[in-house]
Amino acid sequence: LTVKTADAGKVYDGIPLSKPDGYSVEYYGDNSKQGLLNGDSLTLKTFNSIVNATNFAENECTYDVPNANYDIKEYIYGTLIITPRPITVITNTNASHIYDATVFSDAGYQTHYYGDNTKQGLLNGDGLTVKTFKSVTNALNYVANECTYDVPNANYEIKDYSYGTLTIEKKWLSIIPYDCN
Repeated sequence: LTVKTADAGKVYDGIPLSKPDGYSVEYYGDNSKQGLLNGDSLTLKTFNSIVNATNFAENECTYDVPNANYDIKEYIYGTLIITPRPITVITNTNASHIYDATVFSDAGYQTHYYGDNTKQGLLNGDGLTVKTFKSVTNALNYVANECTYDVPNANYEIKDYSYGTLTIEKKWLSIIPYDCN
């Protein structure tokens, strides 16, 4: 017999990908003949899985034959592929900083699945690393909070940014007149 395992793929979600149930069987050396007869089926012996985004991995499964009437001569492995999870990064908007003569920045962010803000972006406690960020010093300067980030590993790909705004509010002063008399 020749056993061909199936291909499978998905976007990274932190859950292992395997496909042990997807196989086909042919008569070894002549694929025009039926492999298994009389409703016989193979029994799964071993299989592999992948969790992280990779170029690919072979879907290496091995099977036991149902009885002595069969012998597996060849395996042709399918491919397992996990692609990076596409994410959108939304930088913080902060309008609550009051002028204090210091540089103000806010590299905080949220993420969601690119194209669907109802789905989670980063998974399993993963976080981004700040690469660049904007800052503001003076009151009434409105600056787009243009931060850029590095992804933690190959499981993610930043597809889009949505920038918040940094604002410094005026510092209000109290003036108490001095009695000159």
